[in-house]
Amino acid sequence: MKILFVSSSLPNSLHDLISWETFRIRSQ
Repeated sequence: MKILFVSSSLPNSLHDLISWETFRIRSQ
């Protein structure tokens, strides 16, 4: 949940990028 909190202060594009990377890592 830390990632969501941190990314909320970033531009939407970066937020989407981080969310996608997090999703990929969890999928592995």
